[in-house]
Amino acid sequence: MVAVSLTNEWTSTHVAYIEWLSIDRASKADRYALQNGNQASNPHTPEPLEADCFEYLETIAVLLATLGEPILEPLRRTSATVDATDQGNVADQLFFHKSGCEATGYMTPEGMLVCAGSKGRPEVSENVDSWTIRTRESLQADGVVTIDGTELVFVKDHLFKTPGGAGAILIGRRTQGREGWKNAAGLSINQIEALALSEDVPALT
Repeated sequence: MVAVSLTNEWTSTHVAYIEWLSIDRASKADRYALQNGNQASNPHTPEPLEADCFEYLETIAVLLATLGEPILEPLRRTSATVDATDQGNVADQLFFHKSGCEATGYMTPEGMLVCAGSKGRPEVSENVDSWTIRTRESLQADGVVTIDGTELVFVKDHLFKTPGGAGAILIGRRTQGREGWKNAAGLSINQIEALALSEDVPALT
């Protein structure tokens, strides 16, 4: 994907500053491993031009997210069933306590966010599928998890598309993630969503 100015308004200073902003923001978002050959530097930029660049970058970020590549957007610990202003609320925290796993996370609109410090089983089951093996290896290579003889540990927060995918990496085999992830009250994701749905339905009179 390439961002360009259709009106040819960008100068070399615009491009250099937007590049620096993009790399800085993508690094802080920490969604992807960056392979940028040019490290870029923060060029001296007049304030009016800085303001323009920030506006351009916001537009670029929105377009990328719309295309399914939220490279510049930070991971948000926001429950899919609560208001977006209630980020990281302890009441929304989920736990995965199965077969030696001690993990915490949040079900967000983007998927299952597993929190740094979560622990899983270092070994995989005999009937483990190839996706789980490949994903574990990839996460370890990217520095997302560490695996030794005693435990698997998430070094940083990581977003999975589904609760089942997150659970599979933790436990080392396919699992019913929507039933395995539970809140402090012991309710599974399915139960939490069913309860939220029932509360939204008006009572019959």
